[in-house]
Amino acid sequence: MVMNTLLIKLKEPSSENISKTKELLEKLKVKIPDIRDLKVKMNSRQSELSYDMVLNVKFDSLESMEACLLKMKGSFKMQLADVLLSYGNMTPSIK
Repeated sequence: MVMNTLLIKLKEPSSENISKTKELLEKLKVKIPDIRDLKVKMNSRQSELSYDMVLNVKFDSLESMEACLLKMKGSFKMQLADVLLSYGNMTPSIK
């Protein structure tokens, strides 16, 4: 098993936006077959310096993770932006 972790900071971290983003990120498991397991956790201690969420993704092997990342290279930001923008007022900040 290989795990990849992504820290997420929303531009507008309201509880509604955090809940919607969590729901949308959880749908990535269905859209990306190489993902073995996916967990989205919300930060309970909000501050300007903290991230709002963490996305933990498990793959069967380093090779399957790399293959998945190569497939998504260049398009992942667009896919995630499309998912977040489907809620209208959510502007993703992806670097």
